[in-house]
Amino acid sequence: MPTLYSTLLVLHIAAGSTALLTGTIATISHKGGQLHRRVGVIYAYAMGIVCATALLMGNLKWNPFLLSIGIFSAYLTVSGLRILSRKKDAPTISFVDKVYLILTTPVALWMLWMGINNIVLGVFGAICLAGVTEDIFSLFGKHRYNFRTFRIVVHLGRMLGSYIAVWTAFSVTNVPRFFGDIGPWWVVWLAPTIIVTPIISFYSRKYIALLNQQTTNHSTTNSTTT
Repeated sequence: MPTLYSTLLVLHIAAGSTALLTGTIATISHKGGQLHRRVGVIYAYAMGIVCATALLMGNLKWNPFLLSIGIFSAYLTVSGLRILSRKKDAPTISFVDKVYLILTTPVALWMLWMGINNIVLGVFGAICLAGVTEDIFSLFGKHRYNFRTFRIVVHLGRMLGSYIAVWTAFSVTNVPRFFGDIGPWWVVWLAPTIIVTPIISFYSRKYIALLNQQTTNHSTTNSTTT
C-alpha cells in the first residue's frame, strides 16, 4: 500500500513533468497569444501542485533545503501571476500580496544566510530577496520602468524563473543518473539558472525596447492629433 509520501512524490513528478512541457510551450509560443495563455494556465496549476507537494514532503521528512526551494518556486510563480492582475499603477496591497511577501521575506533571508556554507541556497536566496525587495517598492509605485513595461518584464522574469526551478529539479534528478558525477554537486543545481538567465535578459530587453517604442509612437500620434 503506497504511503502518503510516495503518493505525494508521484503527484510531484507528474505535475513537474506537466510544468516542464507546458512551460516549454509557453516559452516558445507567441507571448500574449491564445496558446500562450492556455498553456500558461495549465503551467500555473501544475506549478501549484509541484510547490504544494514539495512543501508537504519537506515537512513529512524534515528537509529545510527542500522547503526553502519549494517556497522560492511558489513565490516566483505567484508573483509572476499577481503582477498581471494589477492593471493600474496604484499602491494596492491585497491579502494575497501580504501573505506571500510576509512568508517569503524571512525565507529569502534564511537562504541568503545559509549561503555562507551552501552556494545554491546563497544564489537562490539572493534572487528571491531581490524579487521581494522589488515587489515591495513596486507596491508603492517605485518601478524601474513605466508601469506597463514593468508588468511585462516582471511577469516574464518570474515565470521563466519558476521554469528554471522545474529544469533544476529535472537536472538534479536525471543528470547524475545518466552522466554520473560531472563536477561539484552545485554545478547541476545552478546550471539551469546560468543557462536560462541570459534568455530572460534577452527577452526583457526586447520587450522593454518594444514597449518604449509603442509608448513613443503613441505620444507622437497624440501630439500630432492635438
